[in-house]
Amino acid sequence: MPRFTTKKVFLIASLLPLIASVSFAVSTDRKLLSMIPPGAQSVAGITAPSSPGGHGNFVVLTHNSATDFNDFLALTGADSTRDIHQVVFVAIADKKGELSEHSLLANGHFDQQGIYKSAAAGGATVGRYRSISILAVPPFARERRDFDEVRSLAILDSKILLFGSIDSVRQEIDRNLDGSEEDPSIVERLNHLRRDDETWCLIDAPVNNKEIQDVLIRLDPALGRLVENGGTFQFGIHYSGHVEFEYEVTASSNLDSEAISDSLTTSLVETGTKGSLLLPHPYIAEGGHTVRAAVKISRRRYDAWLAEISAPGAPLGTHQ
Repeated sequence: MPRFTTKKVFLIASLLPLIASVSFAVSTDRKLLSMIPPGAQSVAGITAPSSPGGHGNFVVLTHNSATDFNDFLALTGADSTRDIHQVVFVAIADKKGELSEHSLLANGHFDQQGIYKSAAAGGATVGRYRSISILAVPPFARERRDFDEVRSLAILDSKILLFGSIDSVRQEIDRNLDGSEEDPSIVERLNHLRRDDETWCLIDAPVNNKEIQDVLIRLDPALGRLVENGGTFQFGIHYSGHVEFEYEVTASSNLDSEAISDSLTTSLVETGTKGSLLLPHPYIAEGGHTVRAAVKISRRRYDAWLAEISAPGAPLGTHQ
């Protein structure tokens, strides 16, 4: 089984990407999905590459989720037995519509005793919730200027790790202990993507989060408006000898969906080439408001596309 090693992962949390060194293993875990509370506005996952060779993984995250990821790596870094199979990121809106609730769910193997001991030495405190030993983790010194939240960390049977907002982690523990099933809407949307996608992201409206909106605008200006006005966007990426990028756009009208799909496909395909659509034509679902498409591009073009959308000097929504 592939293991968690050092590869690039692009965590787009704001206008500029945050880059961390990781790779992952295994396919989407339904156990993790069953713990996600219903109604999440943003859910993203990264799994193992099915082919050798390094590549950048692209997911859209909030700043809080990216902070969770970096701190998750730090908190588990002392665990020599750590074996991460998959990481799922969740962001949920509060009563004001802000994506203030956030969590990271990971499966694999984690040395609970060792991780808790190391975290306690760094200032974390141990408590209990529904018979589960749980850590209260204060913000790290390096992030206190822009992040001051105390988060919860729980490790279940050395196989599942939960880390994030206190309420989010408690809800996930509740769902695990109560035997809850997956949110049908998440399962349905994932069923529209390939099972072997190594990166995937589901974004649902309304998203009142400037970081996510800025990234979507960088991909295409219409995508930013889409999630403000009741639309949805999801994508999956599969890496082999080439890169296969599939996506689905649901907008308020067929014209909007097709226009966004055409624009996004154009941005992915290299200027001056025809590219390679995996689907003969973009698929328009019944009702005309949803468009699905898949694009096959070279790794060279994919790397160039990542550089284009993450370049600090590039105007939002342009692809040079």
